[in-house]
Amino acid sequence: MLDPLNEYLDRPSKQVRAQLVSIGFDLASGSAVRDKEHEDLLSSLGAMVETIHAGSLIIDDIQDSSMTRRGGPALHALIGMPSAINAGNWLYYRATDLIRSQKIPAEIELELYRVHHHAMIQAHYGQSLDLAHDMTFLPQAKITPISMATLGLKTGALMRMCAEFGAVAASAHSDLRRTIADFGQSFGVLLQMFNDLAEFRESGKSDTPRGPFIRPSWVWAVAATTLEPHEFTKFQALMSRTIQKGEDDPRTTHPVIAVALAQACEAMDSCLRGLKDRFAGNPALNPIEEMARKVMNSHG
Repeated sequence: MLDPLNEYLDRPSKQVRAQLVSIGFDLASGSAVRDKEHEDLLSSLGAMVETIHAGSLIIDDIQDSSMTRRGGPALHALIGMPSAINAGNWLYYRATDLIRSQKIPAEIELELYRVHHHAMIQAHYGQSLDLAHDMTFLPQAKITPISMATLGLKTGALMRMCAEFGAVAASAHSDLRRTIADFGQSFGVLLQMFNDLAEFRESGKSDTPRGPFIRPSWVWAVAATTLEPHEFTKFQALMSRTIQKGEDDPRTTHPVIAVALAQACEAMDSCLRGLKDRFAGNPALNPIEEMARKVMNSHG
């Protein structure tokens, strides 16, 4: 189990979740200067959230029948589905061992476990919604609530955990901790919006090309709220089509995608403005804005 996992974990990744832990700490402390004790704790918490994420990707790839991940074969393609399920689940529990390795006050350790446990419960609710619904069959009125709940419970909940980890590590008071956790939730949903857009646009390159077109997403949420009923019915029919290989895919250039991108950029700008108002002069604002701008610029 460990040898293939080590290769899998060594593949390039953006480390967004680990960055958000540090950002949560800096927002809470108001300073980018940390002592060695806090650096060690943040390093372990960053490794913890990336370990959880890696475990979830292994399970996601099995559920989605995806055969590639991070430039290489999906883990189940390398070691078989039973062993990959075991390895992915083991990573969820291995993550908490990284907390135990730190010499931190018992009350902080307990809070970290509580935050982790709640996020994992929420994420599994979100994954259940994601797996259960084919958007091409649902009534228009149900599309946006289900799509946004999926974004919030999956990516939003896990990114909330990352930011809140940082706030807990900084011993932030309850109101500040809640503010930072709420930011993590919102920022996670925003990042998922752009990820959904990328999956729509690049789905022809995927080994599961139909998935992004039928599962809950930001694009579906926008389509359901902006299209007239007769237009939405046509949208559902288009998304449900199986496009032949080599054929231009009109699903990847539908006008709704441009509307979804504009709304996502507007929402990101609003989030950044609110954060600047609340944390003016905080050094954590720079990496947040850099991350946000990089995501928005990658979509033109």
